[in-house]
Amino acid sequence: MFDTLHAPARPCLARPRLAILLTGTAAAMPAWLRLLDAQRLAEGMRPADGGVGVMLLPCDRPLTRGEVPDAPAFALRQAEGGLWRQGLGHAAAWVGPEGAVLLADAAALPQPGWLAAHAAGLSAGAEAVAGRLRPIGPGPAERNHAMLLAEIAARLDPGEGPGWLGLDAEVTGNLSLRARLLDGVEADGPLALLAGLRRRDAKVRLMPGAMVAGAPPPPRLERLGAFRRRVQARAALRQLWEDGIGTVRPEDAALRRLAARLGLPAGTLAACLRPRHFGAAWAAVEAASPRLAHAPLRPGALAAEHRRARLLLGWLRLVRRTGGRCPPLPS
Repeated sequence: MFDTLHAPARPCLARPRLAILLTGTAAAMPAWLRLLDAQRLAEGMRPADGGVGVMLLPCDRPLTRGEVPDAPAFALRQAEGGLWRQGLGHAAAWVGPEGAVLLADAAALPQPGWLAAHAAGLSAGAEAVAGRLRPIGPGPAERNHAMLLAEIAARLDPGEGPGWLGLDAEVTGNLSLRARLLDGVEADGPLALLAGLRRRDAKVRLMPGAMVAGAPPPPRLERLGAFRRRVQARAALRQLWEDGIGTVRPEDAALRRLAARLGLPAGTLAACLRPRHFGAAWAAVEAASPRLAHAPLRPGALAAEHRRARLLLGWLRLVRRTGGRCPPLPS
């Protein structure tokens, strides 16, 4: 389907294969559109005529005709009203259920190969494709800490996959997904959409080439102890869910131990395991457990937390190298 984005002799496509929902200020959009017009796909080819569409959703004022490129290589529409959910619906309807929607932020400028990387990931069968953000200037300490936590999470809960870099706000400004994934997902914004995809176990492929550059939004950080407790609980819950505890198999000692750790009755935890998607089960447990409440990092505590996180990551790396033959990590 998405291979036709770069077909050189194909006539104008009836509808785009890929619709880009571009959000941000109107003043930032012309420069972003000029960079998009310079993007190339496989083997340096331009997108097929009509294969890419851009749905403009400025947050302040409409763009005027003189602010958009002349004869661009993409179709262009502008959503009225500025409502994100409405703009997303217009973009999905434009491409149809077999197409894809790409969420983009006008403040994060696409780098060479950005569009090609998203198209390649979708062509390879990915349900969704995420890219990285290259900070303009030195990366803030909060972002570096979030990336460190993401690596810790990947080691404590390998079943979660490649992770989201611990930076949801960045991912939601550089995320493409098949339009059919939007069926039944009610979301008032990109972060809510990302949470909805997780509840349905949507598989996201991280494409290093899908790079944008901009100022990173602040990550949502919490204390290391609470973060570690959350990730370890998620890994334990995943094992119970995969084993069918609470559905095809009765409650066992492992479920009762986890329920005690989470401050929940065993029956409540077993009920949370019933959804057919693990993401929905985990969302139910997070909502039910008082011990999984978000514990925000206190102002001024980042440096000490970062040192503790580096110690934990070093210990986890040692565990892997030695096969577990290493001293236990102090609490």
